[in-house]
Amino acid sequence: MAEITEDRVAETTTTTGTGALALAAAIDGYRRFSSVMAIGDTCYCTVEAINAQGAPTGEWETGRYTYTAANELTRTSVSRSSNGNAAVDFGAGTKRVFMAVVKSLFDTKLNNFGSQMVRSPAGVDNYLGIFEDADNNNNWDNGNPYAVIGVFGDGKPGYVEFGGPLAGHYGWLGWFEKNRLTFGGNWRFRNNILIDESPVWHAGNLSFGSGLSYNAGTGQLTASGPSATSAAMQPHKWWRIFIHDGVGFFAYALARLQMRATAGGADQCTGGTPFARAGAASNAFDTDAASFWSHQVATSELQPFPTWLGYEFASPVTVAEVALTAKNQSADDAKQAPQRFIVQYSDDGLNYYDAFAASTSTYFTTGQTRAFGRPVEGISTGPHYHFGTFAVSNITASEILMDHVVATACTLADEFAGCRASVGANPAASWVASIQVNGNAVGTLTIGTNGAVTFTTTGTTVPLAVGDVVTLVAPGAADTSIARLRVTFKGTI
Repeated sequence: MAEITEDRVAETTTTTGTGALALAAAIDGYRRFSSVMAIGDTCYCTVEAINAQGAPTGEWETGRYTYTAANELTRTSVSRSSNGNAAVDFGAGTKRVFMAVVKSLFDTKLNNFGSQMVRSPAGVDNYLGIFEDADNNNNWDNGNPYAVIGVFGDGKPGYVEFGGPLAGHYGWLGWFEKNRLTFGGNWRFRNNILIDESPVWHAGNLSFGSGLSYNAGTGQLTASGPSATSAAMQPHKWWRIFIHDGVGFFAYALARLQMRATAGGADQCTGGTPFARAGAASNAFDTDAASFWSHQVATSELQPFPTWLGYEFASPVTVAEVALTAKNQSADDAKQAPQRFIVQYSDDGLNYYDAFAASTSTYFTTGQTRAFGRPVEGISTGPHYHFGTFAVSNITASEILMDHVVATACTLADEFAGCRASVGANPAASWVASIQVNGNAVGTLTIGTNGAVTFTTTGTTVPLAVGDVVTLVAPGAADTSIARLRVTFKGTI
């Protein structure tokens, strides 16, 4: 019989125990199972007990059910439940039964992907090679659930269809691109979809072609040779800011774009050639505050996203920081400065690679310059623990702005690298808050009169154990000017 998946099918039942569910009537606005199923059909459902007010009681299960008789569902298999993922011995009272997309349905659909056919996009002639299962039978099997055969195109996703049983195992889909800046032209993993939201790939028997290695202990898949991060630290001839989408205005615009070798250093954009997808790129690399680059070359000619603005240097340079200056014509003009973008590099002007991402949570003000630097080298990119706070206005002297109990052990980086803060209104004087762990000072958060944010640690890194209390305490003197304070801490697990 057929497997049925339909929208808005839900009924009630008063069945107790673990036997077949006698379906009583459709919930208002929904359909009965009998209207979409025949005897012998199967479906995936959620069953949950509710109280007299219609609120869930805590008894529930999901899984596959068979329509065994008129208005009757019988468990075929239970996927998840409040009874340790076993069938629930439901007590007296009403239960809701409704068709749902549950984990077991997703696993089954993934398990039934087509035959072992692998192909690359038309016109792509540079392939990585073969990813294969350990026993070389061109298939998934229970002994090697994480093996895969695949061919991937240069800089583009390969089209992969898998076969064989995946039920009961984690899995992934992804694509690779060639990292031209690593020695030997190795490849790197660019995107993934993980089943069960697993943060790593679990133990498996993966064999790789040239330039890739897998660490089963950490779940990391990496290119051999110099890392993508180290490649980004090297000199390159082409650099640009890549802007993926809009922020609500018809155009992005900048009065000036600077590219610096060090934080706060001199602008390197001299003696080369400005470029952009659209607009007068050269206007962003002069010192005329009245001129500007705009993504939209005319108000009646809307240019598509993504867009970019960059500089071709006479010889390769390193870029550790970019500085953006907003237009100075009006407040709305200033808001056209991009708030999120990616700094990218290239050695041929055609193939670009990410160096670092940058973002800010607030609009630029008229003529304002903001600098964005690359992340601190060596900071872990693994799983993170985030927590934060928010204060609207009228922050009093020595006010406790945050008192957070740590739920997951983690480490805050030296100088709180990766942590973020901003304000909606700047303080009248330098505003220095104390950061404490269990009552002991571990650093400070300083907001300057221009809104500049500085985190400082008293030592190096700050380890946090489960149950530790992280406190943010306002300065001893109140500042009535500061408002809309937002702070986010980021710890590495």
